[in-house]
Amino acid sequence: MENNEIDILEAVSNKTRLRILLLSNGVSLSVKCMVETLKLPQPTVSRHLSILRKSGLLQKRESGVKCYYTQSYDGKYRFLKQKLTSVFQKELADQEPYASDRKRLAKLLPVFGEDCELLE
Repeated sequence: MENNEIDILEAVSNKTRLRILLLSNGVSLSVKCMVETLKLPQPTVSRHLSILRKSGLLQKRESGVKCYYTQSYDGKYRFLKQKLTSVFQKELADQEPYASDRKRLAKLLPVFGEDCELLE
C-alpha cells in the first residue's frame, strides 16, 4: 500500500505514536519490548504500530514468531519522513514522556536481549 503525505502527518499527530517513533530511533524493537518500555497494553501498542507502518514511518521485520520495528525512510516522501523524525527527535527527546521512555529502554536493553537490537 502506497502511503501519502496525509498518512504520514496523521500518523505523527498522536502522542503515543510519537513516543513509539522517538523510541525506535536507532534501535529495532519487538512489540514486547515496546509494551514494557511504554507501559501500555499490547493491543494499544500494536494498533499504533500498524498505523506507523502503513504510513511508512516504521518498517516491520519478522524473525520467527517475533516482529521487530524500526524507523524507515524508504520509499516515497523519504525527505518528509527524515525531516519530521529529525525535528521531533531534536525538539521532543528531552521532554516528558519521551525522555522517560528512553531511560526505561536503556535500563531494559540488557534485560530484553534479543527483543531490542541496537542499529549501527
